[in-house]
Amino acid sequence: MTDYGVHLSRYLEQKLPDVIRQRFRPFRYENGILVPTVADLSPGAQVLVQEQIEGRGQAAVVADQAFDIPLADYNVSETRDPVVAVFSSFHYTVRELQAATYANQPLTDERQRVARRAIASRTNELTAFGSAQYGLTGMLNNPLTPVDDTSFDPYAGATTAEDLVDFFVEKVAAVTDSTDETEYPNHIEMAFRLWKQLSSKRLSGTAVSAIEHLRKLFSGEESGFSRMTFGTSPELKSEKLERYGVHSAGTNKDRIAVYPRSAEILDRHIEPTQVLETEYRNAQYIVPMYSCISGVRWKYPLAGRYVDVVKPA
Repeated sequence: MTDYGVHLSRYLEQKLPDVIRQRFRPFRYENGILVPTVADLSPGAQVLVQEQIEGRGQAAVVADQAFDIPLADYNVSETRDPVVAVFSSFHYTVRELQAATYANQPLTDERQRVARRAIASRTNELTAFGSAQYGLTGMLNNPLTPVDDTSFDPYAGATTAEDLVDFFVEKVAAVTDSTDETEYPNHIEMAFRLWKQLSSKRLSGTAVSAIEHLRKLFSGEESGFSRMTFGTSPELKSEKLERYGVHSAGTNKDRIAVYPRSAEILDRHIEPTQVLETEYRNAQYIVPMYSCISGVRWKYPLAGRYVDVVKPA
């Protein structure tokens, strides 16, 4: 004999208010963490233009009533950076709209969130790697920023914490020394696997890691450096550098970016994501969205340095 309960199973269910969504990493190049971002692009702007002044002149000790007094002057030029629009869209059908209305449920929120994520993902790629096709310069491939292609292997068994410290001190100091102590980097971005090496290797006879020692070295005001920060991003792994054309195929090297994380040195300009008017096509509604962006404007490219190191075997 079949047993029957007094409740349908759905009467005993409790629906939780929260939704489980796919988790994503933050886009550190797009969201302003690594590149200072200014949301000031005017609608319709296609090129960013900024005046650039370069002064020159000499001074000398001269006698009273001298006529050969040195002159100082300056040249004015312009920097021009293209602006591109990154588009995505989402859609829904008439029946979906009717069903959502009947169920009193939002229809477009999740789809708009996915479209915004797609725009942010593409923007992150363009900000990190630039695009030769669209004339955009990226954070990681400015042609005027020096590149130090090293043979140093931070993952070799013989590499000590002291070796790692000396290597990073040399690369940071190279920026400051080459600019006659004008520029002082305050951030080092690297692949996570290199950060792991810096964090796990201990100085001989101590419990201090290489990265802790580096933070201490670059924290003193008397040295001219502000507090040094360290970060990681997968864009600096050799696989992505080769995929997006920063490195040639088979280079097999990760990249380290050493630079002052300051809007005075580099920035990017954006027009925040806009939602356009809904279109009706082929029995469905299409909602276009876009965001306008510039490339990464390295105003002082010599203030940074790219360092390429061997990736782990």
